[in-house]
Amino acid sequence: MKFALIAFAIFSVASASAVKDHQKDHPIGKIIGMLEELKVKSQTQQEEEAVLHQKFQYWCKTTTKELTTEITKGKEKIEVLEDTIEAKTKEIEKLTADLELLEKQIEENGAASAKADKIREEEADTYKQADADFAETLDAIQQCIDALESTKGDVDSLLAQKSVKKVLNLASMLVSDKEQVVISSFLQEMQQPKKPKAKVYSFKSQGVIELLKKLLEKFETDKLETTKAETNAINAYNMAKQAREEALAAFEKSKKEKEEIKGEAEKAKTEAEDDLSSTKDDLAANEKSLEDVTQECELEADDYAKRSSAREGEITAIGMAIKILAKVGGVRAPES
Repeated sequence: MKFALIAFAIFSVASASAVKDHQKDHPIGKIIGMLEELKVKSQTQQEEEAVLHQKFQYWCKTTTKELTTEITKGKEKIEVLEDTIEAKTKEIEKLTADLELLEKQIEENGAASAKADKIREEEADTYKQADADFAETLDAIQQCIDALESTKGDVDSLLAQKSVKKVLNLASMLVSDKEQVVISSFLQEMQQPKKPKAKVYSFKSQGVIELLKKLLEKFETDKLETTKAETNAINAYNMAKQAREEALAAFEKSKKEKEEIKGEAEKAKTEAEDDLSSTKDDLAANEKSLEDVTQECELEADDYAKRSSAREGEITAIGMAIKILAKVGGVRAPES
C-alpha cells in the first residue's frame, strides 16, 4: 500500500512536469534526487535506531543480570537470617530454662542455709544448757565430796547441808543396784535420831565418797564428750556452710554469665529480625523492578521489530520508485 501511494505520487509529479515543461532536460531527475536523499535519510535513521536499540538491549541485559544477582543474594540472605533467628530462639529458650533452674537452686541453697543456721543455733543453745548443767552437777558433787571429807562423821553438820542429800539422791539414780544400797543405807543413817558411831559412819561415808568420785569422773567424761560432739558439730556446720557458699557463688556466676549470653542472643535475634524485614522489602522491590524491566525490554524489542520492518518496507519502496521513475523518464538510476 505504501509503495503504491509513493509510486502514484511520483507518477503524478512526473507527468505534470513533463507536460508543463518539455524543454527542461530530464525534469524527473530532481525527483529521483529527492527520493534518493529520502532513502539515505531513512537508512541513517534506521542505523541510529539500531544503535540505540543495541544500547538499550545492553542496558536490559546488564540490569536484568544485576537484579537477578541481587534477588539471588537476597533469597540466600533471607534463608541464613531465618536459620539464625531459629537458632537464637532455641538458644534463648534453653538459657531461660537454665536461668529458671539456677534461680531454683539459689533459692534452695538459701533455704538450706537458713535451716542449717537455725539447727546450729538450737544445737548451740542445747550445748550451752547441757554444759551449764554439767558444770553445776560437777560442782555439786565436788562440794558433796568436800562436805563428806570435812565433817568426819558429824551427822548434824551433814544434815545442815541440803546439797549433800540432793546430790546423794541424784547419785542413787545413776549408780548400780549394789551402789544404790550403800547410798540408801548412808542416807538412812543420816536421818536417824541417834547419831551413829563415828567409826561406822566414817567407814560408810568413805564408801559413798568413792562412789561420788566415780560419778564425778563419769560426769567429767560426759562433759568432755559433749564438748567434743559440739566441736565436731561446729566443724561440720562450717564445712557445710563453706560448701553452700561456694555452690552459691558458682550458681550466681553461672547465672550472670547466662544472663549476659541471653542478652547477646536476644540482641542478635532482634537485629536478625530487623535485617530480615529489610531484606524482604529489598527483595520485593528488586523482584518488582525485574518484572518492570523485563516488561519494558520486551515491549521495546517488539516496538523496534515493528519499526524496523516498517523502515525496511519504506526504504524498499523508495528504491523501487526510483527505478520506475528512471525507467519511465529514460534517466539512469543512481547506484545504491
